[in-house]
Amino acid sequence: MKKYKRKLMPFLSCDVTAIENWLSEMAGKGLIYESANVLSVRFEISEPVARRYRVEYADVVGCHIKDEKREMYEESGWTVVNDIKTDLVVVYTDDPDAPEPY
Repeated sequence: MKKYKRKLMPFLSCDVTAIENWLSEMAGKGLIYESANVLSVRFEISEPVARRYRVEYADVVGCHIKDEKREMYEESGWTVVNDIKTDLVVVYTDDPDAPEPY
């Protein structure tokens, strides 16, 4: 059975770089990003991983990004996790050589 932990988001949602760095740091501590709301982030408790996260403002409709955008991320070696609120998309890669998604 998976275990989860919630943490308050220590940044405003507009500080994209801080969010990216924090999510990557949490993954290195074994807290893997799963979802977020305005105030908190839900992490799955796991083994530490070296993971790069990127958060991008995107054209999000109904809490989902367009299929073309998802395909672009995946072709570049990134995995789309979900969105934070309604306008930020969270993606990650475990590949240190994956090109930046934007």
